[in-house]
Amino acid sequence: MTAIARHWVVSARGTDASATEFWFTGRRRSLDLIGEFTRERRPGLLVVTGMPGAGKSAILGVCVLRSLAPSAMPEAIRLSTPKCSIDVAVHARGKDADTVLAEVLRGLDAQSNAVEIRDRIDETIERGATPVCVIDAIDEAEDPDGVAEAVGWLSRRATTVIAVRPHAPAATNSEVQLPASLQIWHPIVIDLDRDEHASARDVATYVARRLRADTGRPDGYGTTTWEMDVLVDVIGGEVHEEVAAGNFLVAQLVTEEMLVVPVLGDRRRGWSEALHWPRKLEDWIGRDVSRRLGTAGAADARSALAPVAQSLRGGLPLDLWRVLLPMFGSTGNPDLTIASVTRQLGFYLTTPAPGRYAMRHQQFARHFAAGLPPGRGDEIFVGVLVDRVPRAGGERPNWAKAEAYTVLNLLGHAHGAGLLGAVIDDYPACLARVDRLSATTVLSSAVEPQCRAAADVLRRAAYESSDDYGRRAAALQAHAALAGHDELAKALLDQAGPHLPWSVRWSAGAPDTSPIAVGVARRCQAVIPVAAGAAAEPPSVIFAHAGGRCSLHEAASGHELAPDITIGPIAATPPVLRAWRTPTGLVRLAVGWPDGRIAVWALTGRSAGSVIWHCSIGAELSDLVRIPGPQGTDLIAALAGGALTVHPLRPSESAAPTPLLQDRCSASLILPLEPAGGAAAFLTAGADADLIAWRIGSTIQSSVQRRAPVRHDRGGR
Repeated sequence: MTAIARHWVVSARGTDASATEFWFTGRRRSLDLIGEFTRERRPGLLVVTGMPGAGKSAILGVCVLRSLAPSAMPEAIRLSTPKCSIDVAVHARGKDADTVLAEVLRGLDAQSNAVEIRDRIDETIERGATPVCVIDAIDEAEDPDGVAEAVGWLSRRATTVIAVRPHAPAATNSEVQLPASLQIWHPIVIDLDRDEHASARDVATYVARRLRADTGRPDGYGTTTWEMDVLVDVIGGEVHEEVAAGNFLVAQLVTEEMLVVPVLGDRRRGWSEALHWPRKLEDWIGRDVSRRLGTAGAADARSALAPVAQSLRGGLPLDLWRVLLPMFGSTGNPDLTIASVTRQLGFYLTTPAPGRYAMRHQQFARHFAAGLPPGRGDEIFVGVLVDRVPRAGGERPNWAKAEAYTVLNLLGHAHGAGLLGAVIDDYPACLARVDRLSATTVLSSAVEPQCRAAADVLRRAAYESSDDYGRRAAALQAHAALAGHDELAKALLDQAGPHLPWSVRWSAGAPDTSPIAVGVARRCQAVIPVAAGAAAEPPSVIFAHAGGRCSLHEAASGHELAPDITIGPIAATPPVLRAWRTPTGLVRLAVGWPDGRIAVWALTGRSAGSVIWHCSIGAELSDLVRIPGPQGTDLIAALAGGALTVHPLRPSESAAPTPLLQDRCSASLILPLEPAGGAAAFLTAGADADLIAWRIGSTIQSSVQRRAPVRHDRGGR
């Protein structure tokens, strides 16, 4: 097989010449046009163009093999590729115009006595049918302008198909700009960067096939299922508006990264020196950086992309990042180029999927596994993505949410390396960035009540006292639980425990209800949930019964509303709590201690207010309920010592108020009902007692609705 033939085989396979796999897929529309053009055998020029990695050489390679070496193709690909009629194929890289034309002449098996190459080609063509010539990599020739002029001359005599990079990226809804020496011939153009020829699904299929094959090979790296899903999704259809959606070389680079990752030891930083990059990268390093960005631009790119390269792409060499810049539509402005790259990379941060997190933060994992402390580059990494990344059309993505995810994943990897405490303690600058979450889009998002609550946690708890290790850990733990990072949430809770008498976790309520704040017992005898507020609002307070005293805390932040609300001696058994909001928006909290003492607190803003009513019923308390009365009044009903007692809630009364109702009742459960007909109503029930309906209006009444044993079920309240 000749050197030229190897170029076409490697291009079509999508891997190096020593491999046996054949990874080409899709691109049927482009292949149909080329096949039809070559079969017509009329003088003319067809140009296949596109930014580096768009698949120019791969498409031409498939056409050449289909015509000149069909046995080198797998049967499935050969049968799905349209027939092409090609006589000669030339790879122009590193050659001048005369060398290219000389190879064309040899391919035509010319028999001519003429001295000049062009004269000999003319004589050969005049003696036979119009030949079909394919020439790849015009822009990589030693003299691109000279070769382009020779191609134009050849196209007036032969059916000529070439591949060349565009002179400049096409503006929106405009034609691609070809080199002027080619544009003058008004060629047929296949622009692989345009929607009709760029196929994101083809790229996704390419990635999936490569990873599936690697998983199945006995000597493969064992790429896991989530890695394959990540790449199919990220490089596939979801990013169809981005340049890289149809870019096979980007897919190849990322796939090679994924395949080499499992080989590296956990303590090794950077990529394997044995990783073989596509040959085109050598050309990019030598030409594209200086040609498109200039020396100063390349230096700026290195500075801005250093943290991205180290943190996001797992240590991909910086020179390669600089080389990749022109792929993303550079206009010569380094800032625009950097924004284009970071926009593409930043896409990964905006899609909440655990697999993508793991792929993005492999560098973090290796960094911490090696026992290294957090670095300045990691903090800058977050800043670069937040500060430099615009979205097409002027829309800005939810970077506040994205940066929070970034920090949470960094913490997760630190936890896996046993360094979570060190990160929380030594990384205030990066953690402080998460506070932006509270002041940006998440708080105003109507579809993410959990994130709104988490934002409040972060804003109030984590940074009210920036040097309070425990508060930071508790706040991050709450946000981690909200984001679905259960393992990280538990680890953060362990970090917070020794520093706080309480910690907070969140669990989602039923559909259309707010999350419920639940205090986690930690150095506390008991922590009681109090869901105070309307259904659409987060809960307000947590009542903590610990250490021989009772205290109130704001659920979102842990702010202590009242340091001690104990009335009289405190028992080891936690009290019964009921909280509600009045029609005027005031929050009330009823606390019933097991010995029969009852108190009602008025909660005002960030102050616990005061006790507005209290009494003692002198018996062991089994249940306490607030019952909504007529005209916005409230009743307090209690079961204690085999008796039911109902008091009106009148703040002006003394500590020994007169009950509205006091009657014997063996029930253990009170179920309040909505007031009806100007009267309050409730049910009492017990495991072995009658279900009794009570009605309290202008006169006290009670009536037995039915007599039947009922199950003791507080979940029905």
